[in-house]
Amino acid sequence: MSVLPHPRDGLVHERLLTQHFVLVAPPGTDEQFPGTVGLTDLDGVPLVLGERHATTREWIEGALRAADVEPLVSVEVPQRGAVLPMLLNGGGAAIVPLRLALDALLRDAVVRELDPPLRRDLGVVYRPGRPTAATAAFLDFTRDRVLSWERAIERRMAAGLGRVEAAAATDLAVRRRQRAEFSERSPVARRTIGETNRTV
Repeated sequence: MSVLPHPRDGLVHERLLTQHFVLVAPPGTDEQFPGTVGLTDLDGVPLVLGERHATTREWIEGALRAADVEPLVSVEVPQRGAVLPMLLNGGGAAIVPLRLALDALLRDAVVRELDPPLRRDLGVVYRPGRPTAATAAFLDFTRDRVLSWERAIERRMAAGLGRVEAAAATDLAVRRRQRAEFSERSPVARRTIGETNRTV
């Protein structure tokens, strides 16, 4: 996956999805943030950010500065995977992709939509010409999964849910379906612990 538009010419750029960013704050901070948080409301809010010069960090800082907000960096982490653990332990708030925020939501983090919305297109970039069978199969599968995810969220939003709530409900439905499939197909689920090596 790559952020679009990709800087290199001569390649095919195919958009797959729009990545929505949200504010995530430590558990117990519900009352500090309204239902939708304006970018200007983030003035003075301590933030957990990735390392300097990383593309996503520069993009987030640029959006804040365009809203006349100078980012207040409380913690800088070298890896994106460290943002949520630091946040969940009270290190500060963060602006992260919605899919990542859903994991934090399961651990009681506060998740809020932003106004104006922060979003960017993601897609695949590849050489012109006929792709290999494996590449074509991968692209078809990815397109199908992404489209299914986006349509499920849109249906829930049309029924009156906000984007965060719609995504959370969609994520729950996906996890429940996966759990049911795993219980039927997984070799672990078909084996009872202790059924082997019972003889002495």
